[in-house]
Amino acid sequence: MILPADKGRSVCVMTCEQYQSRLETLIGDHDTYTELDRDPTGRYTREVRGALKDLEQQGKLDRKTYLKLYPSDPTPPLLYGLPKVHKQGVPLRPIVSSIGSVTYQLSKHLASILSPLVGKSEHHVKDTASFKESLRDVTLSDDETMVSFDVKALFTSVPTEAACEVARQRLEEEFLDEESKVRAETALEVEDIIKLLRLCLGTTYFRVNGKFFKQKWGTAMGSPVSVVVANLFMESFESSALQSFPHPVKLWRRYVDDTFVILKKDQVGELLDHLNAQHERIEFTLEEEKEGSLPFLDVKVHRLGGGTMKTEVFRKATHTDKYLHYESHHSSQHKASVPQTLFTRASRLTTTPEDEERETGKIERALVRNHYPKRMVRRIHRRVKNRERLRMGEGGGSERVGREQEEDKRVYVSIPYIQGVSEQVTRVLRPYAKVSTRPAANLSARLVKPKDKLGIKEKAGLVYQYKCQCGEHVNSSMTCSQCTCM
Repeated sequence: MILPADKGRSVCVMTCEQYQSRLETLIGDHDTYTELDRDPTGRYTREVRGALKDLEQQGKLDRKTYLKLYPSDPTPPLLYGLPKVHKQGVPLRPIVSSIGSVTYQLSKHLASILSPLVGKSEHHVKDTASFKESLRDVTLSDDETMVSFDVKALFTSVPTEAACEVARQRLEEEFLDEESKVRAETALEVEDIIKLLRLCLGTTYFRVNGKFFKQKWGTAMGSPVSVVVANLFMESFESSALQSFPHPVKLWRRYVDDTFVILKKDQVGELLDHLNAQHERIEFTLEEEKEGSLPFLDVKVHRLGGGTMKTEVFRKATHTDKYLHYESHHSSQHKASVPQTLFTRASRLTTTPEDEERETGKIERALVRNHYPKRMVRRIHRRVKNRERLRMGEGGGSERVGREQEEDKRVYVSIPYIQGVSEQVTRVLRPYAKVSTRPAANLSARLVKPKDKLGIKEKAGLVYQYKCQCGEHVNSSMTCSQCTCM
């Protein structure tokens, strides 16, 4: 089997027997998964359809939204694994593909409602750039240390009832605000949202190797709303834990299940024990700074003299410097976006000019190895530097971009990329739509196939072709105006 590694953009080749052995070890965890004797898709489908029908009849869902959320022909979620090449023994990370499942569209809808409630905590980290900015005025004393507390298997550990209660509380607070955008964009009441949320979080089953399993704890892996719910729960969890800790914690920043913390050196063990005593299902692991540095997300934070800190771009040991190859069948915009993104990251995540220069040198060498022309790479680097200089200066550049994006009311269109054709179609559509291209096919889709193969009767969204009794006409609709024998 050919599989992408869990991290690092490397490729892992293993025998089917090796893959199946690791997969059996994964689902053999009886504390987390239990095998079912039948496919529960039909039962869950009836529950979701009934809930949606009631809301439509009450006028809380318009017809368009109802049809969008209605599971007409769902397929079961499929579990597969990606090898963790950076871990001893190369175990598999469980991935659940929920696209086309009973609650997939409903879960996306609930995620859009609940997402604005996330991030209202001072401890929340939006992305790596915002984390770096939050360190700007922070200093480290000699008796303080940097540590990282990571939640072990967050999504299979989140207590769903407690998470639903946190979501209910946040919604009730939000709905008290007459000017709330969340309240304005849905006719659903708080109880309606929580009822639908429980349906989504309760469908924690999946299919693998032709068998069906149910996840005993936590939120449904692969469900779009699970990340939102996990974030809401962790915001409540960390607020309570930090308030009840007897010592002040100087800095606590969290991105989903990873944290960056600054506190007194002699309080690290006490805080770890305190966190692990908060809830029986939530367990933290600890990583301490080594040689005055600690990685977090895409940066490594370094301790400097005088209590100051600096950041530089961080890559795991398994990173391969493999990017979109310049000679691959992709649009020029896709290829140009690779150096643009890397140089932007180098500019925004490094603190000193020396580190930025060293990082841009690494990027240029890596891109040349991926066959990017040197002149193109250096031209894009100059453009990024000029743009970042404007952004860090008076802000005129970013404000202008913001106005242009706000004023651009064109519809969004995505088309398959076919060299020489897609460029012409894009030029024709540009006055009326924002056009992006996507690969029509790639090696990953052709070679990587770890999921269960569904039978012809199990697939959703199919169009069947049949012949008339006379055998002369073929039709894919339920009527045939050309043949009287139908």
